[in-house]
Amino acid sequence: MNKQIASTSIVLALLLFANTSYAFEDIDVMLGARYEHGRMGNTEMNVPNRDMNALWVDGIAAKKITQDLALGIDLDIGVQRQQTDIQSVNRTNEQGWGWLAGVGATYRVNDQIGVVAAADFAGKYYFSYSTSANQSDYLDRPFAWRIGTQYFPPQYPGWSADLFLHHIDWRNFVVSGSDNSHTTAQSTLAIGLSYHFATGQVAGEQPSEH
Repeated sequence: MNKQIASTSIVLALLLFANTSYAFEDIDVMLGARYEHGRMGNTEMNVPNRDMNALWVDGIAAKKITQDLALGIDLDIGVQRQQTDIQSVNRTNEQGWGWLAGVGATYRVNDQIGVVAAADFAGKYYFSYSTSANQSDYLDRPFAWRIGTQYFPPQYPGWSADLFLHHIDWRNFVVSGSDNSHTTAQSTLAIGLSYHFATGQVAGEQPSEH
């Protein structure tokens, strides 16, 4: 069921680009990097909540629906480092890296303020350290959302300073090759920078006159 939802969402996003008369026109592309700090854990799997830092690189390619609103595809790749001492969390370490994919949207409130939202239904998270003997354990079946605001400084066209809330529910914990349908949840606050391309020009630039 989860795979069907993920596939349907991504297909719907791809259909936004399918009309050949508008191919590669009115496309917004946002590339960014963000630093996150928050908590992550799974008490059902005897993995207590702990402090985590993360660095994510993200991108949204979106087709304009109106002058201010664009809908499209979201992709994130990130690494995380555990800040809590392993002795206080049952000697477990959730450091690792992962990826997420889904749908995203951007909305420009005005010339200097924007809003970004994303929902991700596909992805995996790989632990740097095995949680079971001689096994590469991982998390999958994510449901994630990210929402934030962006400030576009007039003196730096195309750039934005970002503030996000990010939450991920990894709904499957694979241990020793076996699925465990217990949710590993993580919630973080993020700050970042993004660069925006829009319709063949840098977002925020005035089109050239001929």
